[in-house]
Amino acid sequence: MKKQVLVVALIVALVALFASCTTFSMDGLAYGDLKGTALGDFSVEVVCTEWLGTSGGANIANITQGAGKEAVAAAVQAEIDALGGTGAINVTVEQKATAMQVILNRVSGGIYAPETIVVSGTVVK
Repeated sequence: MKKQVLVVALIVALVALFASCTTFSMDGLAYGDLKGTALGDFSVEVVCTEWLGTSGGANIANITQGAGKEAVAAAVQAEIDALGGTGAINVTVEQKATAMQVILNRVSGGIYAPETIVVSGTVVK
């Protein structure tokens, strides 16, 4: 009987863990000089390390505030430079936490809060 209860509790915990992945998305953003023709599309995944909070969510302390913003700006600028453009349109930023990032966050007691940021859009010149 105890073994069955343990198995059910483990299954419930795993389902709750995998259902707890978080996502936040912003669409239709622009970056840089927007005039001209489209040079190509891009999609970049950036892993950002934050501290004292939840993975892919809010931070308790602002000691790492802006880390995600700087990583996104650097990723978009790198794609613009790689394609020889002057800006990016239709930029989508999706902030999320994978199951492994949520596990690491929970194991560390909320001290380590990694997240994945996916940035996509179109480079223009």
